[in-house]
Amino acid sequence: MEIQLTITDYFHELFQSSAPSDEDIEAVIGGMQARVSDETNEALTQTFTKDEIGFVWTADVPPKVRLFTWRACRNLLPTSANLRRQGALAGGVYPWCGFELEDLLHCPFTRLVWALSNIPWDSTTCSHDDPELWVRGLHNNLDRFLCSRALLICWFLWWARNKLFFENIKISATEIIDRVRGFEESLLNKHQGA
Repeated sequence: MEIQLTITDYFHELFQSSAPSDEDIEAVIGGMQARVSDETNEALTQTFTKDEIGFVWTADVPPKVRLFTWRACRNLLPTSANLRRQGALAGGVYPWCGFELEDLLHCPFTRLVWALSNIPWDSTTCSHDDPELWVRGLHNNLDRFLCSRALLICWFLWWARNKLFFENIKISATEIIDRVRGFEESLLNKHQGA
């Protein structure tokens, strides 16, 4: 029979002669979490910047967009196709069309978003079957600003997909572009104010 201890019980047993205060326990836990987090972030950053899409980590986008992009390039997003492959999902049709199996490259709705994006490179007809090649193509064919815009569009498309998938809220293509432009304006204001 396995006995599970709470973290408080563990520290009380560890310091039997004088039980630590709750503040001591919280300080130790906080320190352990910070240490693990710092080491993990440092290791991940070193790994990420050495790979072929290292430019993603310096793009003018929020960290969550950088991580999303890296996960997309590594096919680590929880798309229906990936979840089905792992045995975690039985169905898996794309929420916007309801017909085809959803994977990272299935994007009939996104053609309109890309058309509204004012990105000159024809990213909507890119024939790459590999998301990493597609992202590298963005980097090689667009300036820094437009590449960041493209990454933002991808993230907002994922956000809109999740809104539909989990909350049954359909986001329009124009709303996605408006959100991207709103973020770009706030970033520009932030840089001008600095």
